[in-house]
Amino acid sequence: MAARAPLALLALVGAIACRPPGVIQPFHDSGDSRPDTVDSDDSDPDPVDTAGPDTIPDAPDPSDVLFSDEELPVFTIKISRLAANQLQAEVAGGAHEWVEATFVYDDREYSQVGIRLKGENSFEAFRSKPSIKVDFNRHVEDQELRGLTSITLNNMNNDYSMMHERLAYRVYRELGVPAYRANHALVYVQELDPEGAVVSDRFYGLYSLLEDANKDMIRRWFDDEDGTLFEIWDADFYDGYVPCPNTYGSAGCFQLEYGEENREPIQAVADALELTGEAAIEAADPHFDWDGWVSYWAAGALVAQYDSYPYASPGDDCHVYHDPTSGKLVFIPHGEDETFYHGDHDFTSVNGIVAQRCKASPTCFQAFQDRTWEAYDSAQAWDWLGYFDQVHDQIEPWVQEDTNRWYTDEYVVYYQQYMRDFIAHRQAAIQAVIGPR
Repeated sequence: MAARAPLALLALVGAIACRPPGVIQPFHDSGDSRPDTVDSDDSDPDPVDTAGPDTIPDAPDPSDVLFSDEELPVFTIKISRLAANQLQAEVAGGAHEWVEATFVYDDREYSQVGIRLKGENSFEAFRSKPSIKVDFNRHVEDQELRGLTSITLNNMNNDYSMMHERLAYRVYRELGVPAYRANHALVYVQELDPEGAVVSDRFYGLYSLLEDANKDMIRRWFDDEDGTLFEIWDADFYDGYVPCPNTYGSAGCFQLEYGEENREPIQAVADALELTGEAAIEAADPHFDWDGWVSYWAAGALVAQYDSYPYASPGDDCHVYHDPTSGKLVFIPHGEDETFYHGDHDFTSVNGIVAQRCKASPTCFQAFQDRTWEAYDSAQAWDWLGYFDQVHDQIEPWVQEDTNRWYTDEYVVYYQQYMRDFIAHRQAAIQAVIGPR
């Protein structure tokens, strides 16, 4: 295991190992300015009125325990040596096949669970530290983990702080943007021989735990989960990207995740955005949730999500859901592992046509600037800097135990401090781009 350095900025990015995400300069003020401890409110909560059924609080979601800030779930995957060998043979950019395994959580075994590897730039071989999709009802109908039909375990290969997803997704959720719940988890893998004996028992490491973009998540945010969910994968709202495969000859398109194969709402938005200025906003409005979009863009600007739509060209790392209730497309963030980098970047410099049309509309662009400050105020209200410290302290022992990641402890120390400084200086960075409130 690599030696642990103190929590302070290392002098140079170049002193760290290879494969940095880009040239990231340290902030000028890198002192450890952790906030003073705030006394908790020990007063008794208001009693619950149980006089009638209308006053009975909703039953807690059984999956909430998986995403509680109070504990890290511990998962064990039991897999045959044959299936493990099959996964080990997979390579980046190749097909990722489902295999059967047993999943263990809280002393309960879930048998015949489907697992597969995932990732492109973040791909790792199975016996290294792979990202893993887990599907509980792939082979057993209605099997769930605490009410969830599937989860994602990300290896954080592109997140050298090992904290980005948990904080970034909370920024979106707190602003009212439909987004994943996120936590960390500890993952163990046991390989079994044909007789079921354990031949390998390893701690795979500290993972980012995410719920999936499926009906489990959609029904928590929308009144009707029976709409259509698309992933924007190297695509944008232009005619050529509406069909899948697209007409440009590349792989990018709006990939159907679930629901009816109905691309008319996407085409309607693409047609509307052929206009400019306020006319484009008005023409798209019957088919597109502009208010939700402004919040999505503002939250992404706050956490510097420059790897996704509307910054990536063409667009990437997000979903759109066609909400049957409103009849509109709603943006949902995805792929938040490369956030909190490049704190001084101009977040109004965009490629996606939705943001370009919004930027060209004085009304829409002003709403975006106002919402960016609202996103910052929201993060301050739930104390995102204090939350950073809480998560940092919670995962620190397990960061040191995680020897399967490719980057060193020094990398983690550097980028955690960079992330902390990013948060502490975000107000000044926002003001430098869009001016004072």
